[in-house]
Amino acid sequence: MAKVAAVAGTAYVVIRHPSLVSALGANLSSWLGWPVWLSQFLVWLIVLLPALILVRFVYRWFLVPLLWLLAPLIRFGVKRTNDMLAKRAKRQASELS
Repeated sequence: MAKVAAVAGTAYVVIRHPSLVSALGANLSSWLGWPVWLSQFLVWLIVLLPALILVRFVYRWFLVPLLWLLAPLIRFGVKRTNDMLAKRAKRQASELS
């Protein structure tokens, strides 16, 4: 239960008070003698890494197969629309002449 509370508390701080995370990076850089941008980048990378891994998982296992399944349907819809527009253009051209 404590792990859930820690994750929820971290998510709350990151979403509601991102300046605290940046300030943590700035303080860390002063303690370590690093440039501020480097330590802030590393802190934000550590904070956002779980979200990036989750997005990669969703993209790889859900979105790509869904696109493979939808590609023939999209191709059919585009072909059908193109055929309908071509017929309409021919009909309008014949009406004008």
